[in-house]
Amino acid sequence: MIEPEKQPESSYNRRNKLGLILGPVLFLLTYFLIPDSVMGHEPRVVLAVTLLVATFWVTESIPMAAASLVPIVLIPVLQGAEMGTIASAYANPVIFMYAGGFVIAIAIEKWNLHRRIALSIIQMIGSESQRIILGIIISTAAISMFVSMLQQRL
Repeated sequence: MIEPEKQPESSYNRRNKLGLILGPVLFLLTYFLIPDSVMGHEPRVVLAVTLLVATFWVTESIPMAAASLVPIVLIPVLQGAEMGTIASAYANPVIFMYAGGFVIAIAIEKWNLHRRIALSIIQMIGSESQRIILGIIISTAAISMFVSMLQQRL
């Protein structure tokens, strides 16, 4: 017996599809319906791109990492600002500090270091409710201190 071919299921749900349509619609409406007398070309471009990216983020229609790179492409192409101005916001040292912290956190999670630390602390302190809270406080402080020290050395 020959089975009919199954159509591949779309990875997009209703909210994702809505975002793919709503984002560009909001972009176009914002850019073309606000008159020049109210808002100049550059601020309109930035506002329209902001609404586009916000829609993509909220509806998760494209991956967040891709959505966050939309302004660095669209704003200079639409002459809303120069590439250097936009790129400098992405190269802020604070952004790199957070990115480094996220990388360290991913590594800690990948190797289950967080679980091993938690279990070691519970083993040392005990499993009574008040002691577990003390263990959470100690482990949070220790991991935060460790990550901060690693960030400063990098």
